[in-house]
Formats: sequence, structure tokens, C-alpha cells
Amino acid sequence: MKNKPMIVTAFVALAFAAGAQILVMNNVAAAPSKIVEGLTPCCGYSSTLTCPDGTPAPTQVDPTISFNGAKINNGAQHFQGWSLTIATTFNQLSAFGNTVQISPNNFQFKGAMGGEGICNSNTPSNVELSGECGFGVTVKFAAANGLRGTFNGINVACHG
Repeated sequence: MKNKPMIVTAFVALAFAAGAQILVMNNVAAAPSKIVEGLTPCCGYSSTLTCPDGTPAPTQVDPTISFNGAKINNGAQHFQGWSLTIATTFNQLSAFGNTVQISPNNFQFKGAMGGEGICNSNTPSNVELSGECGFGVTVKFAAANGLRGTFNGINVACHG
């Protein structure tokens, strides 16, 4: 008797727009899956966030970033998605998307954000988040409207 592929239940949840939407996928067959999780550590990091007009984003401390993304393909079902939050002392922005590239050493996400409150831009914009996998790495954020961020010393776990 041949071994049948084991079916596992996987819950991949991505928070979009500060928890306003949750995307969940169930009953994914054991297959190649790739997941990325990134978080600003408690200390030992530095970051810059520049508004579209070239001025530094208003904040009293270095901006923080948290993000996650997943790419699942089991032949019958395909899923990819990501979300991120960047926070300053005074406000935050959220972005999400469904273009995900993950390798053992780096990742790249593409998507969109609505208007954001950090630099008071009400214009939706395409965004890209990219960086290396590992501890203490650099992650870069760029929006088509000119908002830019560099986050140094970030912990990024890439699985799969």
C-alpha cells in the first residue's frame, strides 16, 4: 500500500490594516511553504523614515517595523500574502500585498498602502519591502509616493 500524502491543517493569518481584515487558509497539504516574520528588537537597532518631501518623519524615537508574509503552493491551492506595520511616536502606517518572493537568504514583498498618517499623505501608493534573513539585518521600505525607510538591526526569520 502506497503512503498517501499527509494532510495537515495550517492556519496562516495575516493582519491587514491594523487587524481590520484577517486572511486565513485551512487544510493545506504538506507541501513547500515559505514564511517570513520580521520584528524590531527591544534595543540595539536604528532606523530612519523619510517623508516624500525629503524631511525626516516626525518622531521622538526610531521608528519600529513588524511584518509577516507567506507563500504556499500545494498544487491545488496557491496562496501568497504579507502585511506590515511601521510605527513612530505619533502614528503608524499599514501596508499589505500579495506579491511574495522568499529565498533562504532574503525576501521581497510588493503591495500597496492607503493614505498614511506619519507624513500626512492621503495618497494611496504602491510599496516594496525587502531585506535579508537573519538577526541584526537591514530591511528597506519604499513607497512610490516617496516615503522611504531603512531599518537596521532587525530580526527576520525566513522558514521554508
